[in-house]
Amino acid sequence: MWTRTVACEHLIQRRWVGGQSGSAGQKLKQCLSNTKEGLISWERSYFGHVGRRVKQLEEQLQALDDDSTKPEDRLKRRALRCEMEEFLSREELMWKQRGKSQWLKEGDRNTAYFHARANARRRKNSIFRLRNKDGNWCCSMGEM
Repeated sequence: MWTRTVACEHLIQRRWVGGQSGSAGQKLKQCLSNTKEGLISWERSYFGHVGRRVKQLEEQLQALDDDSTKPEDRLKRRALRCEMEEFLSREELMWKQRGKSQWLKEGDRNTAYFHARANARRRKNSIFRLRNKDGNWCCSMGEM
């Protein structure tokens, strides 16, 4: 969601400044810390409470629909609808991303499933017996 905005890229460029002294690792740590702090505060102000903003826009649109027929209100209504569409798409993207990350977390926890799949594949790919030149089955490693 953040990568869709130019403001995010500019913020990262501004905040990616590290300390002037110290090792390369310390400078990198300072750059990451500065960028993290900037992104956290920017995210709260820019994206903030998407659901709350959608409700506010719905209320404003409802108020305009209820008691207004002025031409300038049509322009305001159009602007509010555009803003609402933007916030609805942000909300949808946010839930998609959150759902995907939740699946990744839960999927990774399901190690019993992956373990069972790996064991089944190992059994399927194993050779337990071979037929020799005489047509007899050999089951032990010594016979093979």
